[in-house]
Amino acid sequence: RMPQPARITAVETFVVSLPRDVPYLGPLGPGESINARGYFVRRGNRTIYPSTDMSVIVKVTAADPTGAESSEITFDCEDLTRPTVTLTCPAPITYGEPVEFTAVPSEDTGKKAVFTWAINGKLVKGATGALAELTVAAGDVVSVNSTGSNGLTSATVAISCSGETPTKPTKVVQPIPSTPQVLGSVIANATRQAGYGGSSLPFTGGDAVTMVLIAFAALAAGLGLVRFGRRRNEE
Repeated sequence: RMPQPARITAVETFVVSLPRDVPYLGPLGPGESINARGYFVRRGNRTIYPSTDMSVIVKVTAADPTGAESSEITFDCEDLTRPTVTLTCPAPITYGEPVEFTAVPSEDTGKKAVFTWAINGKLVKGATGALAELTVAAGDVVSVNSTGSNGLTSATVAISCSGETPTKPTKVVQPIPSTPQVLGSVIANATRQAGYGGSSLPFTGGDAVTMVLIAFAALAAGLGLVRFGRRRNEE
């Protein structure tokens, strides 16, 4: 008679939760919060994440036809070490201009490590290496983690860097001559054209009337020029 094979009588699972100081992908952003069950949603990619590192242990119990259950056994597992990563602020930083950030992984990460970068909890598309060119503003939080060749992911590290605000080019405003300077120049030119000063012709009453009209015209032109110049400065 052939012996009856053992059968599985029970399968049990145990959830292991390991607390972490910083949630995955960095500190929580605006509008993000951890619910009563310990999960939160990243608004940048609309993905649910646990606030802790999670794992599952599976326990399987087997019994033979007589009802005897199997005894516990031990076996060696591959020694896997969770990698680590460090991140420091580059210098100098000018807000609004791209700058290169460098993540320094531990030796456990391996050559095929994949990095995940985020700004204020929003994933940076295409940034999967240890170097990432990012553009940040004042108060932004940059975070990164690395997944090693052994499949384990490091804890997320996050930093907020201080920088400088770019200076705007100054607008050069051309000076506008004062009213007396404008009128003096216009009157002098009008006087020359009328033959007054430097001319041997006699100065008549008709010339006097002409000079008065020229003076009024020069005054109106000067005031109009000053108003036009002030309007340009205000714009």
